[in-house]
Amino acid sequence: MQFKEDVTFTGSVVYIKYCLVAGNEIHEVCNGEVFRPRCHGDDVIVMLSARYGRMRIGRCVKEEPALVSIMRDPRYLGCSTDVLHTVSRQCSGKSECTIRVNDQNFDNVEPCYDSLKMYLEATYICLSGIPQCPLY
Repeated sequence: MQFKEDVTFTGSVVYIKYCLVAGNEIHEVCNGEVFRPRCHGDDVIVMLSARYGRMRIGRCVKEEPALVSIMRDPRYLGCSTDVLHTVSRQCSGKSECTIRVNDQNFDNVEPCYDSLKMYLEATYICLSGIPQCPLY
């Protein structure tokens, strides 16, 4: 994802130049791991989404054939809550940040059964504030 705008002053209208320089792939970060978004140069992180829970079968939640019936329970799989405000407060506007994924960092967030390990699913972009952005 990338596009370019120019800063131009015309009367009372101000046009602001900005560049988006990184994609917004989904990062799946398991419980106990560290989420480390990074941007290069003068770019800063802008968090787009962040969910904490057990959204789907994947790297952090393995399919367990013996538990097929419980996997249909929405408090076992498919349970999550939006934690964008929490993650954005720690990362947005910085060139890099570090968040350990565990229940303590997401206080009062219990979208799933208490004993289940949850994970973070997040997307971000890097926003450049450089006056002239190169085209990539």
